[in-house]
Amino acid sequence: MSENSDIFESQSYNSVVLNDTAWLFGTNISGMFDPSSIKSMVQDPMSNNAKLRELSRVVYNANGIVTNTVDKMVALPTLDKVIVPYGDSKTKKKSNQAKATAALNALRDKELIRDCLLLALVDGIGFYYVEVKERNIKDKGTMSDRDVEAITEINENIRASAINLPPEYTKIIGLKNSSPVLAFNLSYFDDGYGGETAESKLKKMPAEIRSGYAKYSSSSTKNNWLVLNNDHTICIKFRGKRSEPWGRPLALAALVDVYFSDYYTETKRKVLDEVNNKIVYQTFPQGKEAGTSALSGKQQEAQHLAVRQGVTEKNSRGGISFFSVAAGTKIDSIDTNIDILDEKNERNLRNNISTSLGFAESLLSGAGDSSFSSLEENLRLVTASIFKMIEEVSSELNKVLNACVIRDGKNPVSVVYLPITHANRKEFVGYAKEIYLQGKGSLTLWAAAIGVPPDAFYCLLDKEVEEDIENKYPVHKTSSTLSADDQKTGRPENTDPTNANTLKSKKNN
Repeated sequence: MSENSDIFESQSYNSVVLNDTAWLFGTNISGMFDPSSIKSMVQDPMSNNAKLRELSRVVYNANGIVTNTVDKMVALPTLDKVIVPYGDSKTKKKSNQAKATAALNALRDKELIRDCLLLALVDGIGFYYVEVKERNIKDKGTMSDRDVEAITEINENIRASAINLPPEYTKIIGLKNSSPVLAFNLSYFDDGYGGETAESKLKKMPAEIRSGYAKYSSSSTKNNWLVLNNDHTICIKFRGKRSEPWGRPLALAALVDVYFSDYYTETKRKVLDEVNNKIVYQTFPQGKEAGTSALSGKQQEAQHLAVRQGVTEKNSRGGISFFSVAAGTKIDSIDTNIDILDEKNERNLRNNISTSLGFAESLLSGAGDSSFSSLEENLRLVTASIFKMIEEVSSELNKVLNACVIRDGKNPVSVVYLPITHANRKEFVGYAKEIYLQGKGSLTLWAAAIGVPPDAFYCLLDKEVEEDIENKYPVHKTSSTLSADDQKTGRPENTDPTNANTLKSKKNN
């Protein structure tokens, strides 16, 4: 490959031509876009949503601050949950709670929600279609013990999956009971998007979309937008109005700063190249007349070669290089201004990007002069933003569970994700413990706050009660576990005290 030949990097959403520097050091954002085009896209994010999503994905992959901010926001919540059943029937409440648990396990709800957060932060929008299938239990008249056990194991009967829908071909077209109604562009299967065949794409899609495409491909009207069943869809939108079809990526406000950060980095590399390729020049001694040298042509050539050899050998292998020059010869170099390499300039750019993202730079790097209280407050604000998105996802998830799994309007369920993060877990556990010890708290909440699923926690307690663990293995007798009523234990009472304080205490009972 020649030096000037282009290098191509194939992406699933586009093909971008990158130069040699971009290939070596990462995506060259400043070479792909300019500030004026970025500003025009930011001013009208709905019309330019596809381009902004593309740019946001590039920035997420290329800029370390954006990458770390998004990844830490996705990983921050623990996603400990409680499934709350409603209704008057205890049997149905317990059954519906078990069904919801089985469906969430099948969906791997924690992975699903983290994927929702990632899409919302990077793309500004996330679309999913949830398919739920249940095995038909045929009436056999009589059943064996094994058959009964298989029927009561709800995990065996519920299969659920959440299918990502590409935002380039999915759009919010309205609201139903305050939930976004989605439409899917069936031309997705014919456009060659992603480099896949239509047959390969269809295999990954739910039955409703496959059926819609079959009707679309055989129809002459070619109405390519299929309105999806709202009971099966999940939509999360970040920084978007209810009336807008898409959201806004987290990096939207930081795109210009990211551009200049990338441009600044490229400029620093050029300066370093200039420093590493220092220009050294010599001025021959002047002759009697202006513009002439006191050295002959051969002498000039010999001295030039000696100086060049000495300088280049010094640069390449170090050590000492020795050469002689005629009297009056001047040897000098062209210095490069390296003020741009000052670390404070880069620190200012990092702070600007972090501020635009809403995540303190000190939280990412551990450096800086921010106080602990200011960082703690920033973390609270970030947590509030994260749980706002989680609340949106859980609302959509509850809609799907009740419509497709529970199917019981009188006994619905609600999945509640507790506002616990890896940063505030200890604090939240303290709240739950304090409330419980005051006599009006919840053991379920306490267990969930610790990070143990309440069902698993109660299972352990049941087992310990059944096996009489408390009496089999009594606690060690210490001052903390013994009471005054315990016989033959503790410190013996002094029947004839002489200490003044002891006498006073006994007198006052």
